[in-house]
Amino acid sequence: PGEDVMRVAMIYRQPRLQLHGEAATLAEGAFADRNRVPLAQSFAVPGDDAVFTVVANHFKSKGCNEAEQADSDQRDGQVCWNATRSAAAQELHDWLATDPTASGSKAHVILGDLNSYAQEDPLRLLHDAGWRDAFAQAGIKRPYSYNFRGASGRLDHALLSPALAPAL
Repeated sequence: PGEDVMRVAMIYRQPRLQLHGEAATLAEGAFADRNRVPLAQSFAVPGDDAVFTVVANHFKSKGCNEAEQADSDQRDGQVCWNATRSAAAQELHDWLATDPTASGSKAHVILGDLNSYAQEDPLRLLHDAGWRDAFAQAGIKRPYSYNFRGASGRLDHALLSPALAPAL
């Protein structure tokens, strides 16, 4: 979905999961420009009544090209576009609370490139709202998603909603 040159998508194993309802996207607010349009799809596990929703995301990068005012580098370690990424995190959280796929479930997974480290504002906002790091829940100590010039880190995340986190 969306008009950006970069877009999100989902790949899943059909025998292990069944689509539950229609996919949903959010192409307004913080997702009208800069952040990529998120894609939400609910799934059911065959033979199980449980339904959960996965949301693929790609928030605005840290590159400072065209960044102004609140999106310029504030010299706080979060580089550029932090305000835009933070707005996306809040709007994504609020959107998921509306059950955009009409699944009836509060079990959600936010997946993707949030272009934020764990201690940056977008992730703090989601953590404060009850979202939990799936890797931490699973006991994975160093879930790095990249290695660049000898430095390892993670800008890609898997976050579990308060309703889903206890299941891990």
